[in-house]
Amino acid sequence: MNRLEHLLTLVSEESHETSVCANAAIRMGLQTQLPGSNASNGEELVHEFADLIAVLQMLETEGFVDLGDALRIASAKRPRRERKLAVEPSSNGTIPLSRCTLLLLAVIEYTHAIGKRATKALRFGLPHVQPGQELSNAARLVDSYTDLLCVMLILQSDAQIDLRSVNALIPLKKAKVERYLGASASYGTLAGSMTHDHRVTIDAGDTIKLLDARGATISCERALQETVLVIERKAHIDRKTGTHDR
Repeated sequence: MNRLEHLLTLVSEESHETSVCANAAIRMGLQTQLPGSNASNGEELVHEFADLIAVLQMLETEGFVDLGDALRIASAKRPRRERKLAVEPSSNGTIPLSRCTLLLLAVIEYTHAIGKRATKALRFGLPHVQPGQELSNAARLVDSYTDLLCVMLILQSDAQIDLRSVNALIPLKKAKVERYLGASASYGTLAGSMTHDHRVTIDAGDTIKLLDARGATISCERALQETVLVIERKAHIDRKTGTHDR
């Protein structure tokens, strides 16, 4: 796996962890502290949410997604979310759900959407536009994130959670991810930055160009270096495991 693929895998993982925390909060309450835990369900939810933001920001730093207007878009989505909250408790046909429960269910819904989009991006690439859709996987990933951010901001304004620790938690997660990536490189499981999103183009002057996932031109020398790096790492693994291609 290359760095992009590792990060997308982490997006899926952190989305799942955030969903698990929301599920626990629905069953036992946001203020409840589970046995063996040093934090309440609400604090755990905020921590996992911060971890998810950290990985998304790493993708943004490397030019794969654009989170620039996320807060503004999330704020703009709030009126619609509030209208849905006003209708949902009386429309499910069974026992009315509390406002907090409805918001936590939305957290689960949107974290699942983020994880699904990250998985689609792993399979088809972030720039890929699914047939019948107008937005790329990258844009749809960000859209689901802004939905999630909107719900988390409402939970905070309802005094159900406290997001003030998020900015302090994000750098800690980024540092941890870099350590993990370093470990993956030492194990030979972090390949060069070549991805399935790289593509070859030929312009009007018959000039052949190799483009990366962000549409930037990369040199053939760099592509060759990355290919050699992958081969060398595979050979290193084969030597350690005693296997080789037949």
